[in-house]
Amino acid sequence: MVIRRFQQGEWGVKVAQQILLGHAKLLEQEKLYCEWLFFYPVVVLSKAGAVEAVYSGMKSIEKSFFYRFGNLFVGNGAITSGGHEWRAQRKMLNPCFRSDILKEHLQIINVQSQILAKRLEGETEKDFTKISKYLSACTFDIICEIIYGVDMKTQQSKKEREPVVYSFNRYV
Repeated sequence: MVIRRFQQGEWGVKVAQQILLGHAKLLEQEKLYCEWLFFYPVVVLSKAGAVEAVYSGMKSIEKSFFYRFGNLFVGNGAITSGGHEWRAQRKMLNPCFRSDILKEHLQIINVQSQILAKRLEGETEKDFTKISKYLSACTFDIICEIIYGVDMKTQQSKKEREPVVYSFNRYV
């Protein structure tokens, strides 16, 4: 009987449900808690107050091995850097994401996003689509129009890979 249930997956499903319910209760009740992922303690912050308390009290913010692993693929940028580099990059980027500044540019973002959506509609018939080239062109158009006031129209280009977008991606 036990073997049959295990084969059908009932036992595994019940264990997974109990684990997920336990995590959900902890997230509701606690601001922060610690779990062990193999040999690494993982601190889970679930309330804004806990996040603020942890980050404001830290003199040096070093990233875990998960982020160091990410450095191999994406480099040492605003997300993966730690310590003083992260603080400097965060302070530089924070003013750009204030809601009043973003509202000013919402029209540009909407227009470029609509163009992106139309381009992706044509790709739905394919089995596989690499969307990075479409997202890069859209991002490039948005950045150029917001920063320089120039609509580059790289999304409307018929070229397979726009050289200026490729160069932009390599720079970023």
